[in-house]
Amino acid sequence: DGPICRASGYSEANSGLVFWTETFRKPSLIQCTLGSNKISTSNYMDSEIISEANNCATLRYYQQITFARCDQSEPDKTKNLYMKPDALTNGKNIIIKEDGWYKIDLSASMTMEMDDVTINVEVLKVSNRNPLQNCASIVSTCSELSSIHARTSDTGNSGLSSIVQFPGSINGVFQLCATDELKIILST
Repeated sequence: DGPICRASGYSEANSGLVFWTETFRKPSLIQCTLGSNKISTSNYMDSEIISEANNCATLRYYQQITFARCDQSEPDKTKNLYMKPDALTNGKNIIIKEDGWYKIDLSASMTMEMDDVTINVEVLKVSNRNPLQNCASIVSTCSELSSIHARTSDTGNSGLSSIVQFPGSINGVFQLCATDELKIILST
């Protein structure tokens, strides 16, 4: 039950018009790209020797993606009310600034110098808040929000580059809390 709206001085002899408009703000978008940053096995960490910094589950060999550049659109680019990249160049995380629902899209295409291996690209959330309990504080956790998988081709010659074709893109809508951090992990 909302408020009752009446036109003052209205009678059958008069005519009137009630008009209103609402502004729907276009959501801010953050788009991060690898640019010319190379993904190399020399940058991989061995999870049996060094676990991922936030104890995120990964395959044995992994690396956190460092973005060459992140661009953010308005209305949030200037004020960073809802989310922001941790850095516009060489950034690694997207930081959520306000509790709410967020859409995440991930697409990937890359050239790898690996032969006949499965590649996983995962969007991980590191959080110390529970969105199902009004973002109440919890012990810090790392969870997978979405992932995309592909296999490099078997060229028969190790050291040759394989173009990794991922099956399209994936997206989803997730309830996130302020201070959540999103990161991309590549693992094999």
